[in-house]
Parts: sequence; C-alpha cells; structure tokens
Amino acid sequence: MEIIIGKGNKIERSSIPLKKGLNVIGDIDGIVVPGIFELRPIDKNVSSSELSQLSPAQINGAAVFIFLRDENHFEWASADFSGICDIFYGTTSDGKHIIGNNFFEILSKFSSVTLEKKDIIFFIRHGCFPMGKTFFKEISRSKIGNKLKFNGNFFEENNFNLEKDKIDINYETFKRIFTSVLECIGIENDDAIFFSGGVDSGLIAALSILKFSKHPIAITERYNQVLKCNRMDWVLAEKIADFLEMKHLIIDVDFNKESVISLVNVVENVPLSAHLSLGLLDLSQKVVEMGIKKVWCGQNADHLYNLGPTAKSSISRGGFIKRFYLSKEYICSLPDISDNKTPLRFLYQTVGELGILAFKTKRGWGWNVRQPKTFKEFLSVYENSEECLPLPFKDKSPIDKNISNNSLSYSAAKKLFFDRKAQYLTSGDSRVVYAAAEKVGIKAILPYSATNMIFFFRHLEMNLGDVLKPKKFIYRYLKEFYSKKQYKKLYSLKKKEYQSKSESFLTWSDWQKAIIQDTKFGQELKEETEKINLPSDFVKRIKNSCDFLNIQHLVGIFWFKSILEKVKNLGISIKTIE
Repeated sequence: MEIIIGKGNKIERSSIPLKKGLNVIGDIDGIVVPGIFELRPIDKNVSSSELSQLSPAQINGAAVFIFLRDENHFEWASADFSGICDIFYGTTSDGKHIIGNNFFEILSKFSSVTLEKKDIIFFIRHGCFPMGKTFFKEISRSKIGNKLKFNGNFFEENNFNLEKDKIDINYETFKRIFTSVLECIGIENDDAIFFSGGVDSGLIAALSILKFSKHPIAITERYNQVLKCNRMDWVLAEKIADFLEMKHLIIDVDFNKESVISLVNVVENVPLSAHLSLGLLDLSQKVVEMGIKKVWCGQNADHLYNLGPTAKSSISRGGFIKRFYLSKEYICSLPDISDNKTPLRFLYQTVGELGILAFKTKRGWGWNVRQPKTFKEFLSVYENSEECLPLPFKDKSPIDKNISNNSLSYSAAKKLFFDRKAQYLTSGDSRVVYAAAEKVGIKAILPYSATNMIFFFRHLEMNLGDVLKPKKFIYRYLKEFYSKKQYKKLYSLKKKEYQSKSESFLTWSDWQKAIIQDTKFGQELKEETEKINLPSDFVKRIKNSCDFLNIQHLVGIFWFKSILEKVKNLGISIKTIE
C-alpha cells in the first residue's frame, strides 16, 4: 500500500482503492467488547458503515487502518494495536508526502537518504529502533496507539484516547479475556503450538485441551549446539505434552547446516527487526510440510506482563533484582513521581543500593552504575539498556529529550513506560514469528499481544509481590487446570532428567562464542559483517560499538548491511550524520 497526499489533505494517488470512512487493509479477526474487554468475532452482518465507526483500538488483527473524510481526502491512518503491521511515512525531496505499509516501497521514492549514526548503532545492538525511528532520517514509523494525521505540509501523530473504558485488573478478568482470544480466533485440532515448555505456551496448550477439547500439535526447537536452558525447555516440553497427550515434534536446529543467506528473506519481510530467526524459520517450514495453516505462540508475555524481565531468580539474565527496579514501590521513590509522599521511599532507595552491590558481586560491574536520579532518566536508561536494567552508568546519563520533565503520578508514569516499551511489539521476536509464518504462507497468532490483552497489561501494576512471583496470573490459571500438586510435578525438573553425569552445558556467553567461532553459520555471519560499504569512519564507529562475540550485534550488522545493499540496488545515495 502506498498513498501520496497533497495540499488540503487531498489524495493525489493511491496504490489501492479507498472509500469514505474506515478502510481496513489486512485481516481482522475480532473486536474488543467495550467495558468487558473480551475479544469477540465480528458479526458477518456488520455493515461497512458500522465498521467504519470502530476505532483501531477496538479491532484485533494484522491490519492497517486508513480513514477518509470523503473519497478524496485523507483524515488519519493507524497501525494495528497488536504490533503486526507498520505504517511508514515521509516527505520526498520533491515535496511528495507519502505513507505506506511497505518500507522498501516507501524507500524507493527517495533519491537520497540520511543515516544517523547513533540510531544505527542502537539498532545493531538491540535489533530494533527507538520509537518512531527507522534506518533513515527521512522515513519515520508510526507508533502503536497513535493516529497519523497530515496537517497542511507536515505529518503529526496523536494518541488514541485509551482511557475511555475502565477495566477491572484482577485474576478473573485475566482468565476471561485471555480465554476469549482463543475462543474468538478458534483453536483447532489441525493447528500447531510453538511449544517451548514454559508457562506461556503451556497455558495455550492447557486451555486448548482441557477447556476447548482440542488437540493441536506441539512443536519444539532443539539446538544441536547444546545450551542448558534450551535442553531444559525441550525436556520440559516433552513431559507436559506427554501428560496432555499431545502429539509432540522436536525440530533440530544445527548451525553447522544453516546458512546466513536464510536470513535474507526475513530482512525483506521485517527490515526493522534484526533477529537470529533460523529456528523459527525451520519450525514454520515444518508446519507447512504437515499441512497446518495456523500456529499459536506464547511470545510477548515476557515483554508485556510486568514489563519483564520475568526469569524467576537469575541475576545475570533477569531475575528479581532487575524486577525490583520496575516495581511500583521503587518507581514511586523517584523524586519526580508525585505519589512518593511515603517515608518508605528512603527504604526502597536503600534496597536499590543493595541491588547494585548484588550486581557487583555477580557480574563485577556494579560499582560502575548508580541509581537513576529521576523517572525521566530511569525510562531513558531502560530503553537504551541491553540488560533490561534501568540503572545508568556513573559516567553516562542517556536522556530522551522527548520525555517531559514534569512531575507524573505513578499511574501516568506506568502507562508512559508501557506505551514506550510496547514498541517492542513492532520489533524483536514477535515480528519474526509473524514474518516466518508469512514467508511460508501460514497464520501466526500471539494471544498475549491481542488488542484486549494489551489493554489489560497496560493497566496492570507491578508490586513487590510480582518481584518474587512474576506472571502470577498465568501460573495461577495453570494451577487451576492441573491442581497445585500436579502443576508442581509437571513444571519442575530434577537435574538427572535433563543432564547426564558426564555431560556439561555451555553458558549463554560460551554458546554464542561457539556458534560464531565454530559453526558454518557463524563463519558466514562474520564474513558478511566485514563487507559494509560505507565511509571508513562510520564503519570504525560501528565496530568500536559492537561486541563481535555477541550474536545479536553480528545479526544486527548483517541486517544493516542487507538494507544498504537494497539501497544501492535502488540507486539511492546515502549521507551520514552524527
């Protein structure tokens, strides 16, 4: 889709036919019922005029929405709330104002584009961009929950009113609205579940079988280069699938048999989400070979529920210490939060110092960080951190100038935090799940990021109880299905169940090194990162900012290099700025 808009918001050209009112480009599978936030199928008898009265905040599906004042005048556009589709926009050098949902189509309309070094380095290190950014300064991406409007000679974004309806935030609401997603979209016997063995995909499986009496196939990936957490995942997946009497397939991913060229098609589908996606591609291909048309995935629960990280105890890769800094109690101890009247704020600041000492003990770099001075700094640091840790380094203080200096209530701060964090939905793992499915012609469903679930998670507070027991509603729902005793038996592993006495596992850091240094895929990836065709100072800055034993960094460079090759093939010139 591509729309060119001229003076007076008049549409000069559109690549697709458009009508007055709401135009839905893509697939929609349900609407959020106001007040109760359940997802319900769209009635077949609903007329297009009735549909045009709905806000994208009420619709679930993979779609973009274009609203026309009349047949010729553009009013606004919005991407879907589930973060599946994008809207890109910009103004070309000849003054053409353009919007569309295909990054490369929009890119092809420019004769010259500009790289901003700090944004490119952010992308390479994180695999995504800050809010609204893309590879090039001339092309922006609309944010989730925003309307893109065109006023006179420029684009602007306005938030949808997300506070119109109140929602009861409790366990019964979670059960009701999450179950409604599976009921609305319809889980079937001939579906598949990407089954990690964790509680997120485990709840989808339990609901399917124990509530809806359906038996989808469980599919789990297994790395031939042995990683402890992956081994535990697939052993646990086998155990749970066996109890539920699910057909269970394990797909091996061997990086000695994989090629970096496999990533090229993913770059085409999701240019703004660099991801080591070979496992997802293999799983999706296996689904197609089995004749399956629809696959379910537990992805995004970790990123939306309590804003993550949700690993229960690990200090190095998440854990309760990192979650403490995301809790309501800690955030309210910051001076620019208006709810910090309690004298206990000094206690929480003291615990914050103890957390830094814990990181010093575990990781050896605790002395180099400090507590944030304000919520603005807290949010800025979190967005720039690769460790999901909102603690600034003593010699650095990244501050986003777009975040207001005004004092905020906790409720407002939490929603701001969520809305900025939710941009992850348009990047990272979730987008690659959709892209891998799209590439092979199947439908991927991520129920935790359905529109009604986004509303629920947006209002969900994280208290000290969630620090010790993250995702408690998911765990509680599973215990309802299994009983506490059976749940404990299913979701616990003794060492002898996943590791023989003579066997040793790679740590995450050593696993990455092994993939990069010792496999065919890793060697190809390293070779590709040496071929960036840009001025030497830009390349030097990139290399100095990256860890070449970090797979995410190398994959990020490969993604960036692939984009540059596309720009070159389109005959577009490139400028660079700081």
